Amino acid sequence: MSWINWILLGGFIGGFLLFLYGANYYNAIAGYSGIILSIGTIAIWLINFTYKELKKSPASPENVDYNIHIDTNDNSQQANYSLSTHFS
Repeated sequence: MSWINWILLGGFIGGFLLFLYGANYYNAIAGYSGIILSIGTIAIWLINFTYKELKKSPASPENVDYNIHIDTNDNSQQANYSLSTHFS
């Protein structure tokens, strides 16, 4: 895990604990702050994840396998021509 993921995980856990504290002691400010912190860390993680996925470069052509591998022992793909041979 990268350092940003550790920070976001700590923020999410901190927000959850803040929410539990606010719910246990009837402190609305602490409870709503915990909810906002938890939702905010999830949103930041999603933004970071999509940014990293979009920033990736495609595979170079020499690393791509263009060969089609067909299993000839697979009987489910073979056609049954027994009916057409009996009518001749």
